[in-house]
Amino acid sequence: MQETLADFLCFPARLFACNRHQHSFCALAALREFIAGFAGLGVFRTADAGEHWVPFGAGLGGPAGLMVKSIAIDPSVHDKLFVATDDGAYTLAYANYGAVDHAIEFYQAAFDHYFVATETQADVIALDSAVIPGWSRTARTFPVFPLATPGTSPVCRFFSGQTYAPRSSHFYTPYAAECASLKQGNVWQYEGDSFGLGLPLGSEGQRTCPTGMGPLYRVYNNGMGGAPNHRYTIESNVLNAMIAQGWTMEGEAQTKVFACVPAQS
Repeated sequence: MQETLADFLCFPARLFACNRHQHSFCALAALREFIAGFAGLGVFRTADAGEHWVPFGAGLGGPAGLMVKSIAIDPSVHDKLFVATDDGAYTLAYANYGAVDHAIEFYQAAFDHYFVATETQADVIALDSAVIPGWSRTARTFPVFPLATPGTSPVCRFFSGQTYAPRSSHFYTPYAAECASLKQGNVWQYEGDSFGLGLPLGSEGQRTCPTGMGPLYRVYNNGMGGAPNHRYTIESNVLNAMIAQGWTMEGEAQTKVFACVPAQS
């Protein structure tokens, strides 16, 4: 989601910082007022002198990590933003930040459900500010490709709607056959393409990610609690922990790879 400056200033801005060597980059920390007080919204950035603002800082935890106390741009390196929050200190790198997107993970404890959305999707602000209540950031993220990146597949996003009410779930797949199959059914509502992922290469069961990409894993809760849910992670320890809790790995039999994300430096 992109906000015009006029829209963005509806949020109370607490802190502001600009790079004096790169005047097109500025960052600010924002709050949203609601009936019980304020919700932290983390850090936003602009690359066009304030015409548009987008969320920045996929790794910030929440909600304490979204309550920002101070921000400062590194005066010597010029590509890092230091952020002090109620949850501790963070360092955010913004050099070539637009080359990849960042999927942010959220958790709903009452449902034991996970959800991801990229920084530029409207879901992030809605969840961070409790417009959609009950969700908190896990402080886990993973990089994704912008749509139409060469060598990647668009990721279809589906929503369960009222199928499993009062619970609901989202489902993501970069596989065209899986996407087409779900579109033909009446359980999942297609919401569009969200971002891009690479597909693993090689022999079935042993596929691995191409050079320049790293593995993304997917696990399924087997409908526990009365509604399906999937978790997506780049961390093998998280994958193993979810399998130990009874979730099913949905990837290559030997490598466990589900899809591929931009390699992290």
